[in-house]
Formats: sequence, structure tokens, C-alpha cells
Amino acid sequence: MDDREVEDVLKRLPPRAAEAFRSLAEQAQERWGAVDALNRKFRETIDERDKLSRARSYQIADREKARDHAAVAELRREVDVIAKRAAGIAEQRDRATERWQEVAGLVRRLADFVLEAPRGKGFRDLAIEAPTIPNSDLHGALEGRRRRLRELVADAHRVRSAPRPSAAARELIRREIDRIAERGRPDVTHAVEVGGGELANVVEFARNRNTGEVDVVALLAWVCKDQLLAALDREVAEISDDAAALSDAERAEALATIERDQLAVEREEEAIARQIEQTGSSVRRRVDADVRAVLMVEEVDVKVAADPPRPAQITGWEPPPRHHPAMGLDAVDRNRAAAAGIAAARGDAGGLVGAGGGVEAAAVLGTRPAPALHAGSDHVGAHGPAGFGDEVQGGVPDVDDGIRDEAARYKGKSKRSGRG
Repeated sequence: MDDREVEDVLKRLPPRAAEAFRSLAEQAQERWGAVDALNRKFRETIDERDKLSRARSYQIADREKARDHAAVAELRREVDVIAKRAAGIAEQRDRATERWQEVAGLVRRLADFVLEAPRGKGFRDLAIEAPTIPNSDLHGALEGRRRRLRELVADAHRVRSAPRPSAAARELIRREIDRIAERGRPDVTHAVEVGGGELANVVEFARNRNTGEVDVVALLAWVCKDQLLAALDREVAEISDDAAALSDAERAEALATIERDQLAVEREEEAIARQIEQTGSSVRRRVDADVRAVLMVEEVDVKVAADPPRPAQITGWEPPPRHHPAMGLDAVDRNRAAAAGIAAARGDAGGLVGAGGGVEAAAVLGTRPAPALHAGSDHVGAHGPAGFGDEVQGGVPDVDDGIRDEAARYKGKSKRSGRG
């Protein structure tokens, strides 16, 4: 995360939350510095090992020819010592990388949460009173909060897994069978409304979309719906567990309660973590911690400035669409129509296509010339009324780049032929 993005996040947060985010971002930067230093040290040690290994290889070869095994073992031991030192540094680097990734991942989640907040949403600092805990018991209290969070996660899983009441299951089944039975209803219209002579396909049965065969299940549901429902009711009664069941409303209410409890416990967890950091100790935060708890904020509605008015709201005139009928003309008339489109946008009576250009453009494009914006004039200036040019890019509508190029080429041809 670069400094610009960090500053963007800080500007959107209230003071205490901004300070918490800054502290975590600096912590991530410090941990990355430790990773980088260990990585450099590892590369230097590997270079040292390789250099010594090359230097000793000739000596080892000579000692082996002389059958001086003790000297060979000593030379190899020197290389192995450096190799073991490099392996130890690599382990330290890997542990430091893991610690850095934990904080960096959390900072990334915090930044995304803030920067992707919906329009009209802001944040407010929360004053959470930290529990009064002796310093010697802080780590135990932190683990107690995390144990409670694990219990709440298990509770949420139990609620989500709770079965549906048998009455609700029967209602769902009944609606499904009604839908299938209606699909399986045969069509006898042909037999009733077509008179005279022999008829083919007197009865039209519903057919399977994939195979084209008669949909036997749907037909059975239509013919024997009551018997089918009775059999399915018996199946529901056999496996249902109404004592442990939850309706949809009860499930949603229970999950909402658990989520509120989780957030409250996570805020206590963060308050204790900050107390531990104040004693000079470090705390490893959970990678899945709720960002609202880590920042100690709550979301609030904020007033948002209204969007600036569109050009049509100022002048009553909309620019021609980006893709207009001129794109469908032949190669000769397309250049002419493109030039006419820009002239129509300007309301220029003597512009790119000669006298009557605005009217001709209207005929070619199916649009109308722009209205004159001051009395006694049939020409719209390059910028129109004050401020209008800024809204529509200098008074000319934003048309496709290809049309602009065609208009420019047509203008050049007009000048060379003396028509400009």
C-alpha cells in the first residue's frame, strides 16, 4: 500500500480511528523492513557459502587424492557451518514474513472497508470503555474473549444448520407440487376448438425440455396430486425434528443477535489488545477480525452534495447520441453525415456542410439543430452561455472519435474543392 492510499484512508476516518489505522500501517511497514533485512542477510550468507565452497572444492579434491580424510571432513564442515547458518536465517525470515503478512493483510482489509464504503456512509469514533484488568491478567483476558468468539461462531453454525419446521416444509412441498402439476396439465384445446375431419395430436402433453418425451412426473403430479402430497407428508413426518427447528424469522433473529454479540466481544478484544500494547508487549491480531472493532468505529449516514446538473437541465437541449444513424450510411455519405452531425450540434448555419448546414444535418441524422442561445442569431457560439462549454467539452457534444476523424477529413476535402 503506497503513501497516497494511506493518506486517502486517513482523510476518510475520524481522528481516533485514523490514529489506529496509521499505527497498524506503520507496524506493517516496520515488519516489512525486518523481512527485507533478513532476506538481504540470507542472500549474503548464501553468497558466502558459495564462495567458500568454490574455494574449498580444489583443496578437497587434493586431499581426497592424498587420502587425507580428516582434512576433507574439516573442509566440508566449514561449508556446512555456513549452510546451517543460512538455513537458520531463512527460518527467521519465514517467521517474520508470516508476522508481516498478518498485519499487512489486516491493513489491506481496513483500507478496502473504508475506501469502498457506499456513497452517503461515513464513520464515527466509538468510546469503548476498556475492562479494568490487571496487567498480569491481560493476556488471559484476551484469550478469554477469543474463546467466547469461537463459541459464538459455533452458535451461528448451529443456527444456520437448524432444520425447518415440518409445517413450513409441507408448505414448500405443496407449492412445488402445485407448480409441477400445473406444468403437467394436458392441453385439450385442439380437440375442442378445431371442428371437422380427423385430428392429429388431439391432446398435447407437457414434454421434457431436454429429451422431448412426455414429462411423466408432471403428468403424474397433475393426475394424482392429492395422493402424492399425502405420501410426501408422511415422509416429512418421519424425518422432521420440530423441537430443534427454526422458522426463517427465528433463524434471522438468532443470527442477528449472534452478530451483535460477536461485534461487542470483538470490540472488547481490541480494547484489551491496545492495553497490552501500552505495556510494551506486542499482540497478534486475528486475520479475520471485524474491521469495525479494530478501528473502533460505527457507520453513520452523512449528507452528500447533489450531483451537478446535466447540460439538458441548463439549456433544455440534449447532445446527439454517441452512436447515431450516421454510422449506418455508405462510405461516401458517412463523412458528410459526420460533419453534419457536428454542425448540427453547433447549430452552425454556414459551417462544415455549407449554407443550411444545421437543417441538412437534421435531415441526415434525424436530429434537430441546436436552438439559438441569444436573440437575433442562428449560430451557437463555441462555448454557448457562460459555463455551458465546460459541461459539453467546448460546446461540441462528445461524439465517437471515429466520427470526429471523418468530420475533419471531410472538412479538408471541402476546403480543397473550394466549398469551405
